[in-house]
Amino acid sequence: MSCTLGNLAFLAQATVTIQVILPTPGVWTNSASTTSAVSDPNLTNNASIEDTTAQNAANMAATATDGPDPVAAGAAYSYTVTATNNGPARPTSAVPACTMAGQRFLSSLAKR
Repeated sequence: MSCTLGNLAFLAQATVTIQVILPTPGVWTNSASTTSAVSDPNLTNNASIEDTTAQNAANMAATATDGPDPVAAGAAYSYTVTATNNGPARPTSAVPACTMAGQRFLSSLAKR
């Protein structure tokens, strides 16, 4: 892709913002350069390269709460388990789990 920015006065700047989608994980390189029909005494600053890392990672977090606490032995109470994806990627499957050793399961309700 190229953009024609026209003539630039002495010390003037022109900016182009380009939005893209990085389709797969990895390092993506963007290069920018400028040319002129007028002689340029410093060619070392006419190009720039910027690397961007695209991650395929989901920063998963889990929290668990219970209530009421304390509870009388033999009484029903609830655990709430919340799974959160802090990104940046969407996991292919997220499975919150709760281990209840020695407790009798009554019911569960999942919601999003």
